Amino acid sequence: MLPTPSQIGQLAQRSGSLFIYAATLSVLSLTAESTKKHAEIDVLYTAILRSALEEAQMEEHEAEDVKLVLRTVLFAQEPISVETIAVLAGLDSPQRVYFALQLLRSVLHQSEDTKLVSTLHASFPDVMLSSDRSEPFFCYIVNHSKRLAERCLAVMKDQLEFNICKLESSFVPDDKVEDRGGRIKQPISPTLAYAFRYWVNHLTLAPRSDALLKWTRAVM
Repeated sequence: MLPTPSQIGQLAQRSGSLFIYAATLSVLSLTAESTKKHAEIDVLYTAILRSALEEAQMEEHEAEDVKLVLRTVLFAQEPISVETIAVLAGLDSPQRVYFALQLLRSVLHQSEDTKLVSTLHASFPDVMLSSDRSEPFFCYIVNHSKRLAERCLAVMKDQLEFNICKLESSFVPDDKVEDRGGRIKQPISPTLAYAFRYWVNHLTLAPRSDALLKWTRAVM
């Protein structure tokens, strides 16, 4: 899959003195028709992750934060905010997410407009979800889906409440509700909205477990 002109421009703008950005730009732009494209991209992404996770000054818990943020963004069903990443990854501060994003800036992207985080290029998830291509950084979707399902269910259990939008009557049609957008946005955080929409997606990919069954019953 070739990068779009806007993606190429973005990579070029962000390269600056960082060689890894220039390398990313070069490989993604020039290897789409090469017989060695997979090998070159795989080596590039492996080098990026090795640099991020084997930083000499980084503590063990910081490296674990980087892995959690990476997997959370990889398996998220849509671009998500830093605050949502923190909750889904089980991190107690958005600052821990920002730290990880700084190290992962060659593979993850935070939109300047929406501030939402996603993978920088579609080739990255393809590599990370293939054990043959991404060792030793392979992301096993089943394991992290269990964590994401548990976190989504925990958010719903903590934040959902009866008549959360404070409607005066349940007999009023949706299109007749005054300031419907404001009533929804104010009590429903982006994290709760994500959890409510996608908990089933993550649950479906997770292995059956007593813990997940307990969480599901608690929410239902």
